[in-house]
Amino acid sequence: MPDNLWPVIVGSLITLAGVIVVTCTNMLMGRRQSSLEKQKQRRSKFEELVTAVYEYDSWVDARTNTLVYGAPEQSAVSPLAKVEGIAAVYFPSFLPQIDGMKMAANEYHVWAAGAGLKRSQGDIAEVGLAVGEAYKPYLTARAVLLAALIGFARNEFKP
Repeated sequence: MPDNLWPVIVGSLITLAGVIVVTCTNMLMGRRQSSLEKQKQRRSKFEELVTAVYEYDSWVDARTNTLVYGAPEQSAVSPLAKVEGIAAVYFPSFLPQIDGMKMAANEYHVWAAGAGLKRSQGDIAEVGLAVGEAYKPYLTARAVLLAALIGFARNEFKP
């Protein structure tokens, strides 16, 4: 091999090494950026989930006022679908607690419908005393879900 080809070969190898290093660096930076974007989206969806749980709680209260006390209906659409949808896609580990809250709320609404019937028949005293007891299972199920959400946030989204 002629001596004047060595500089060309060495230069080509240095260029090739540079291309490989730049390509690998770009790939690693792309992966890191993608990971950060996924984490940011996950955090955003978690915040949306927690907000939806509180929206559902407000909806349960409004529904109670409608069923038990005859207040005008505020919102016909339950935010529970949003809670379940976000959890199913992003946080499926919370689905059992969400189901527990949903079942407790359903039982409470069945009681509330019966209490509303009693109220319409003039039996107001019994209804007023029973609201707290009927509401406790829902409050407990909601507290279990919120405790799980708080624990998850502390572990997953450390500052």
